[in-house]
Amino acid sequence: MPPSSSQYTMRFRWNAKLKSSSRTPLKLLIRWFSLNHAEYFSCRNYAEVLERFRQELLHRGEKGCTIGDIHSQIVRLIRGDRVLRWLQPTSSGLSKMEVLIGWLEENYSSYLRSSLKSVQMNELREKIAAAGFPRCTARELREQISSLAITPWSPFLKQYVHRLDAIFHGVRVKLERDATANEPRAASSTRRGIRSTRENRNTQRSHRAARRSATGESRPIKTEPCFPDGSSNAPLVVYGDDNDENSRAAANEPTLEEIHRREALVDVRLKYKTTLSEDEIEKLFPLPKI
Repeated sequence: MPPSSSQYTMRFRWNAKLKSSSRTPLKLLIRWFSLNHAEYFSCRNYAEVLERFRQELLHRGEKGCTIGDIHSQIVRLIRGDRVLRWLQPTSSGLSKMEVLIGWLEENYSSYLRSSLKSVQMNELREKIAAAGFPRCTARELREQISSLAITPWSPFLKQYVHRLDAIFHGVRVKLERDATANEPRAASSTRRGIRSTRENRNTQRSHRAARRSATGESRPIKTEPCFPDGSSNAPLVVYGDDNDENSRAAANEPTLEEIHRREALVDVRLKYKTTLSEDEIEKLFPLPKI
């Protein structure tokens, strides 16, 4: 009876540091497999492919690792890594990852805006089933799409980095252009609000001045402590009333440019609220602090 996968794995110390460096054989295998998994998945004789890694270990002074040890550890890596499982092709030569990324290149932008995501997921699921993966569910697809939208990507996706960057970065640039296009409308609304606020303040000041003039009242005099310790021995005379606090607060008001930018982002966030998750909205359109 041949040894089991776990027996092979336990026989070789994958997590022991190499004599020539602080790395472990397992880290070297992960790096090597990230570059060679496509060849491994497509080969007819995996021993020929894995022999190259065994020779690399020997070159580093690490002896005692067999082809069986390497193959068993790779099997464990595939079982424990969702990306690797999606990279395994069927007899058709296609993997779920290849089909998914090809679909995203054509449909990701419309997928984000769609209110019928379930319909699109069913269409994608049928496409993946036709490639030889009939058990793939819509939930698995949504989870995989969400994970691909977040960087950094798995080292096993090196061959897809440029395509993934074009998919997700391209969509972000387009959404940001939409935000910029919405700025004039938001800015116009903001200007009207600021103009209305200023007019109300001027009207209130005019009314107070008219009342004081009609009654012969002078502006009230307030006294405030002059020293930081709160001493009132030397009062500081201040002319004005409590409404002067408004002028102090005005000094801390945001600039028009800051207000315009924030209002535009708010509009866009509302626009995509039904098609993007909160995390995606926060990532694509973070609100500046004012």
